[in-house]
Amino acid sequence: LNVTLAPGAAEAHHTDHFDLVQGGAAVRRGQAFDVIVTANETVHAKKMDVVFVNSAPAEFNNPQFSARIKHSIGQHIYLVEVTTPVESPIGKYQDITVSIRDKGGDKASGEAFAVADPLYLLFNPWIKEDAVVYLPTEELRQEHVINEYGNVYGGSLGSYETTKWYYGQSNQVALDAAFFLLEKVDRARAADVIHVVQTIARNQGMMRKADGSVLVGTEEAILEGNWGDSFDDTNNPDLWTSVIDIINRWRETGRPTQYGQCWVFAALQNTLMRSIGVGSRQLTAFGAWMDLSSRRDKHHKLHHVADDYYDITGKRVHSESQAWNYHSWNDIWIKRDDDKLSGWQSLDGTPPGKIGPAPLRAIHDLTEQNPFNVSDVISTVHSTSRSFLVKCAANHTKADHLNHCEVENLLAYDHTGLHLILSSATAPNGALLQRNITSEFIDPEMDAFIPFDPEMDAIVQHGRHLRAGAALPQPTAHRLLRDPVAPADAVSIVPNSYGVIVGAAIDGVVELDTSVFQDGEHVNVNIMFTLETYRGIEIKEMLSISERVLIKGSKVILPFSVDPSAYLQPDLGDVFVRIVVAGVSDSGVHIFAKDTLDIDSPPLSLFAPATIVAQAADKQASSPETFPALATFRNPLQFALKDVCITLHSHQLAFSNREANVTSVTECKFLRPGAKMDVSADILLPTKAGVYYVLASLQGEFLPFSQAHAMISATAPVASLAAAPELVTVSEISLMGAPDALEPSRSN
Repeated sequence: LNVTLAPGAAEAHHTDHFDLVQGGAAVRRGQAFDVIVTANETVHAKKMDVVFVNSAPAEFNNPQFSARIKHSIGQHIYLVEVTTPVESPIGKYQDITVSIRDKGGDKASGEAFAVADPLYLLFNPWIKEDAVVYLPTEELRQEHVINEYGNVYGGSLGSYETTKWYYGQSNQVALDAAFFLLEKVDRARAADVIHVVQTIARNQGMMRKADGSVLVGTEEAILEGNWGDSFDDTNNPDLWTSVIDIINRWRETGRPTQYGQCWVFAALQNTLMRSIGVGSRQLTAFGAWMDLSSRRDKHHKLHHVADDYYDITGKRVHSESQAWNYHSWNDIWIKRDDDKLSGWQSLDGTPPGKIGPAPLRAIHDLTEQNPFNVSDVISTVHSTSRSFLVKCAANHTKADHLNHCEVENLLAYDHTGLHLILSSATAPNGALLQRNITSEFIDPEMDAFIPFDPEMDAIVQHGRHLRAGAALPQPTAHRLLRDPVAPADAVSIVPNSYGVIVGAAIDGVVELDTSVFQDGEHVNVNIMFTLETYRGIEIKEMLSISERVLIKGSKVILPFSVDPSAYLQPDLGDVFVRIVVAGVSDSGVHIFAKDTLDIDSPPLSLFAPATIVAQAADKQASSPETFPALATFRNPLQFALKDVCITLHSHQLAFSNREANVTSVTECKFLRPGAKMDVSADILLPTKAGVYYVLASLQGEFLPFSQAHAMISATAPVASLAAAPELVTVSEISLMGAPDALEPSRSN
């Protein structure tokens, strides 16, 4: 016997995009598919049955195939319809046998022939019967199951960057990676969507201790996390642009690929989810609160409060949470037993990968009683932010935390949650747009903070009294513990740019609204500039400014300028500037404000044709044609840069005169001040119409990572235009949010 998938079967199952170069077929559960069976003798369809069986041991929980012969399509060749129940366990089935027996006969009778290639059985978001994963519109299915490119965001709220990522879930290595991780699944629950996605989230990544031993996860993980600073040009998390490159590195080395951080783990999980048929989107939340203190009330609910403590100079003395400039994870689309909670669910694949899937509706409504770590996600996106003024002993260090400090005032109280959460969307022409999904997570009118019991009269961390007698402010307090505090809008930090280009000074002004002060009094204003990582960890204090200002007129403007030498350092990857303004007037009115600026790379330019004509496959084999791509960069700094590297990436179109598996070309140069470098490559024309991306990335000392992209639209080969099928595109974007949620994406 010989068994092959019938023409049109993959299209009917929406798996025709899979590139199964090593053989096999991909189908979706609960939906019949046709195969062609070639026998060595005549089969009487009315008298005989075809039996499909996966012959793994029974404890493997094999799917139950049913089959029937539809009709003969040639001598000893038959069209056979095969069906799997919609509740079938998904899997990569490599032990399928086919036998032919008399109708009503023993299933074990007749010789069984092994099918040479694997069958990938996937979830089916196209049919309502597969209710847990069913996506209600074709737009959602195309966007979150089929599309292979997406925007990934980083930076800060005021200056965020967009990079293009190739998810590549149609590659066979992506399917194989997903089902490798699912070898850890409890096979009795391999049909359970929630159990399957949690198994992937918890096993895709790992982390090590300083001595190299495993901290979280296992050595069988695909990706290793590292939040240190000892990276090179082979393992820097910033340099990845393709999940398939990550998976191939893992396959080649036999060990977890080095290295990933949150956005890399989210991209990997996005690929794995889409490959198995679960609708998924990657998102980035700006200003996300991570590693909150373990303070809990008597009901053991998280308090959803992030407390920072500053002295009068604006120096942050202590923090009981960590505010990352951004954090990235995934939402997956699943149906819940309680239909009000159906739809998008947050699932965080950064190790240990134990958050979610948490329903967005429960997160938005602050309904703590829902399972799957809803409280953790509420803390991430909607913690109340409080800033306190403290006075500490002269010899106090950060290692002392709040020991030897007195909490004097509540300077700021913000319950509105995060102000920006972004995901990706695809326009009908294939362009990648940004989707603002903040309102799906947060109602800014609600306060998530859960206060302590009234009888608790001290600020407590981990059950330890930090300062006896310091009453905790009520959650609705917007003013003082002791002295008056100017309203939040009375002091403003106005930088010339939220994205400071490397080599430029940090310029701007601090504006004071004088209406909250007494005319003629003075205000002692302190401005503190610190350099921080994207996880909010201080690198160094850059500059401290103190001025005594006379209150006169309606507004006082204090200009500031920080020389670039204050922040320039060889490693500027994911580095930010925090500005804090603190002070007090003669009459005792306190002022407070804080903001974050991004350090951005000088521009990287990429040139490639916007439109091309695809080349017929037979012509490409004999006389391949190419198009050019050119990336350029000029050193704007006043000193030379060594080892400035530009990489051209092409993940779907092959580079000319290179091995087929080469997806990037890199050149590095020494650049004198003002000097320019060019990197070019010829890329083979595609053989199919569609939208393709070529990317360019920049790295080097004193240069933050940056990326440029070119979107290239390919029309069908000229010779086959008359017979070519119409290119199917997404006809409409379902906003699933505010009407203005879609905007063109920004890139640095």
